Amino acid sequence: MKRKVLRVGNASLAVSLPNKWVRQYGVLAGQELEIFDSGNCLQIGAALQHASGVVEITVPSVADFSRRLVFSSYIKGNDEIIVRSEDSQVLSKAVDAAVSMLGFDALVIDESHVILKNIAKTIDDDFDAYFRRLVYTVRLMGKLLNEAMAQGRMDCLDDLLRLELLSNKLSMFCKRMLNLDVSMDRTVLTPRYVLLVQLEQVCDAYRDIGIVLSKRFDTSLEAKLFVERAVFLVDYFCSHYKKADVAMISALRKEVKDLKRSVLETDLTTPTAVLIYTIADIIDTAAMDAIE
Repeated sequence: MKRKVLRVGNASLAVSLPNKWVRQYGVLAGQELEIFDSGNCLQIGAALQHASGVVEITVPSVADFSRRLVFSSYIKGNDEIIVRSEDSQVLSKAVDAAVSMLGFDALVIDESHVILKNIAKTIDDDFDAYFRRLVYTVRLMGKLLNEAMAQGRMDCLDDLLRLELLSNKLSMFCKRMLNLDVSMDRTVLTPRYVLLVQLEQVCDAYRDIGIVLSKRFDTSLEAKLFVERAVFLVDYFCSHYKKADVAMISALRKEVKDLKRSVLETDLTTPTAVLIYTIADIIDTAAMDAIE
């Protein structure tokens, strides 16, 4: 992604933030962001902020509602989210959103507002346990995807889509815990947050391949072999990321680059092929971050 540098005033330079990223992390005008200097690269973090505990969101109509309004407040570490609206559809959607927020429930619901509240504060301090569960879920999704392709088992695809919803819930909760841990060093926090985003992207790619398969189960043998290889690389990374050294990560990145080159050299133009390349790209980035 490229952005043009703009001049602001006489001496300052500015770069605009991608709109999709802004919406995803609930970035608002006037909000402070964390910027990390990594040589010729700058890392910008919207997640490195700590919430006050209670936040109110006013939504005029259902057309103005987005689940991300609620999710971003949850991820930032708020324990209580009040959604106000005169539109009953907005309140209904806010209650539905709580289902995806681990530890939260809709405790107060009336004609003008909904209160979503943390009812399980005791689980907010075990990041490693929930992160391991997320990694296990990613690996299980890959296994189900392979079984669906190899054996034509459509029930595996149904299970895969259910696990994708669980992975989203776990990922959001892990991000929330990172924001709540005020003692964590930024040099540790940022790579963890980036890894969470990358695992989310892998799960999204698995889901999309599953949707493609459910609509047209005539994927070529070549595409199936590529998926199997991509899933293997994801699984290998997930099982070794904690004990990765430069040699292992370098070997993994070489395998990933070979896979990307192989996909490009084929005549595959299906969505599956595009998603295989996406998975490879994600693992390549994750491996590079692990080295750094």
